Amino acid sequence: MNKLQQLEAKIQEAVPEIMKLKFGCRVDAKDRRGHIHSAMWDKKFNEKNLSSFNFTHEEELRMETVFVDVKKGDNYKILGRPITLEDVLRAVEKELEDSEDFYVHYNGNMFVNPTNVKAEWKLNTPLQDQSEETIDFLHTLLTKE
Repeated sequence: MNKLQQLEAKIQEAVPEIMKLKFGCRVDAKDRRGHIHSAMWDKKFNEKNLSSFNFTHEEELRMETVFVDVKKGDNYKILGRPITLEDVLRAVEKELEDSEDFYVHYNGNMFVNPTNVKAEWKLNTPLQDQSEETIDFLHTLLTKE
């Protein structure tokens, strides 16, 4: 598991609603041929606990919908929605010691016991698209490694 995956797991543990199956949630869904595709959950299909996942076959330039039985859960795996700065702040709040202070400036700069800028969050950008320095900073902060 790399640092980003460890950090995502730690934040998902601190903010469990990231993993709830609702609009915007990323999933790996198995199509009728048994191929697994990454998809985004888009809507409730009907009241029988069937949901639909839409994904695009890039090589074939077509869209396919996969229907899954949410109760069974046998042909999809929840990956969670993209992790936002709000999720990071909620996780930091749960993990920091009382003696530690964590600050985020309006421009995205993050500090611990403000002495100097430790990392910069690219605003309106999910965790997976942040810089390696930001991921390293948050990984150290939240996993204490």
